[in-house]
Amino acid sequence: MAQPILAARRAFGRHAAIERGRFSFHPPIVLERVQHPSHSVLDAVADTLTPLLSDDGRLPFTALLTLGISDTLGVTHGLQRLGIDWPNDLSVVVLGHRDVPSEHLGVMTIAGSSQRKAAEKLVETIRRRIEQPQLSPQIVYLHCDQVVRGSTAMPKQP
Repeated sequence: MAQPILAARRAFGRHAAIERGRFSFHPPIVLERVQHPSHSVLDAVADTLTPLLSDDGRLPFTALLTLGISDTLGVTHGLQRLGIDWPNDLSVVVLGHRDVPSEHLGVMTIAGSSQRKAAEKLVETIRRRIEQPQLSPQIVYLHCDQVVRGSTAMPKQP
């Protein structure tokens, strides 16, 4: 399987280079304290974003893409703790699995693959490797879609 976090970072780096300043991408923000699903995303989001808040309580960006975080409820509660009204103050897009309700909560715009399709591809790959052990390992790509929900909006004018 591909490494989606690394791929996303590279893609944003390329976009920034291509756009030549027309768009500004904030460097990735890593939630250092979230190393395991049992760690509190709510506290990590609030603690990590607090130093970035301006005097008027705004972040230096208008959209937040989360990836590698399946606790979307923790993300939304962390933003609420900071007084950030999404989508009015900040659009939030989750990069994850479209068919996992805990990742999108039925309200978050989400882009990504299907966990079910990933499992089917994994079983298919295992069967192929058992049936044809001489085959070298292959990269398997999953189809990605975006489901737009109520967590994104046009940015406010500064």
